[in-house]
Amino acid sequence: MAVVVAFVLMGALMVVAVPGLLAFVFGWSRMTVIQTGAIAAADGGDASVELEASADAEAAFRRALELHPDWNFAMASLGSVLLTRGETAEAEKLLVRAIELDAQNFPAYSALTELRLKTNAKPDVLRGLLHRLMDLTAKSKPPASIWTARAAVEDALGSVDAAKLSAEKALLMEPSNRTALTVMFNSAIADGDATRAAVYLGRYEKAYSASPQVPAMHARILLVQGKPVEALAVLNAVAKPSPDIVALR
Repeated sequence: MAVVVAFVLMGALMVVAVPGLLAFVFGWSRMTVIQTGAIAAADGGDASVELEASADAEAAFRRALELHPDWNFAMASLGSVLLTRGETAEAEKLLVRAIELDAQNFPAYSALTELRLKTNAKPDVLRGLLHRLMDLTAKSKPPASIWTARAAVEDALGSVDAAKLSAEKALLMEPSNRTALTVMFNSAIADGDATRAAVYLGRYEKAYSASPQVPAMHARILLVQGKPVEALAVLNAVAKPSPDIVALR
C-alpha cells in the first residue's frame, strides 16, 4: 500500500507517496506528517507518477536523517521507500537499525518482513523474524500490519494453520487487508475449498478490483473446480500477464 504523505519541511509543503508507510502526526516544527489518501501502481495507478513521488519521499527522508540521524521513524520510512525501488541492501541496513533503536517499530518490522520475503531469505532467517513478530503480538497491541507480517512469514514457512489464525486477527482490525485476504485465499485453495476461496476473492476484488492478481485468483478457483480450459481462457485474456499468471499457464 502506498500512503500519500504531506511533508512540511523547512517551511515548504511537499506531497509524496510512501509505500507501506504508517502515517502519524508529529508536533515537530521541522516536519509534519499526515495521511491524506492512498495510491498503488500495482492497482492500476500511474507508475511514472509514483516513481517521481518516491524520489521526492527519498529526498525528504534523507534530509530528515541529516537533521536527526537517529530518528527511527524517518529511518524506517526511507527503508520502505528504497525497498519499493529494489534497493534492498541499503533498505535492510536502515530497517535493521530502526528496529535496534526501537524494538517496537511496527513500520520497520512490516517493511523488513516484505524485504525478507522478496529476497527469498533462508528459513532460519525467516524463523528468527517470526519469533520477533510473535513477541510483538504477544507483548503489545500491534496494528494489523504486524499480524499480517506474521501471517506472511508463517505462510512462507509452511505453517498454514498458524498463518490463518494470524490473518484472521489482521482482518478483524482491517477487513480489507490485502495480504491477510491473500493468505486466507491461498489457504482455501490449498484445502481444495473453491467456495471459501471465492468468498475471499470477492472481498479482495471489492477492495482491489484493478489488481493484476485478480485474474490469477479467478483461474486458481477454476482449477480447483476442475475447469482447466476455463482457467486458461481467463489467463489468456490478460494483456500484460504478471509472473504469477505466466506461471499458472
